[in-house]
Amino acid sequence: MAMARIAIPDDISQIFSACEAAFADASQKGYADNPDVIAAVAELKSAYRTLVIAAENLTVSKGAFDKTVSTLRAHRACGAFREACVKLQTTMERAAEEDRLYNRCIALLKSVAHDYRRLTRAEGRHKAN
Repeated sequence: MAMARIAIPDDISQIFSACEAAFADASQKGYADNPDVIAAVAELKSAYRTLVIAAENLTVSKGAFDKTVSTLRAHRACGAFREACVKLQTTMERAAEEDRLYNRCIALLKSVAHDYRRLTRAEGRHKAN
């Protein structure tokens, strides 16, 4: 049966490692605490566990029907894992953008506050003269 011979792609562990590295980078930059990122990480870990279980079930399955069902589950788990990885990447990109926007807003507000203080001091000196 050809369908039962289809294995889970070898690049899955590389994809998982790349996602872990991206999350570590996000942690260093400070936006891994974003609730959306945390949820996406949880989803990725869950999809990976499901994939590992499906792969194990595929290797121990016996009989044509059992192998077919195990193969379908493994393919679905692989697809769900890839989707979760893509979701994590896009979520981290969005969180990074939000973080950059927040930092720009803070810088702008500090600049405006500094200019306001400078102007009010100048007005105070002007009124005193």
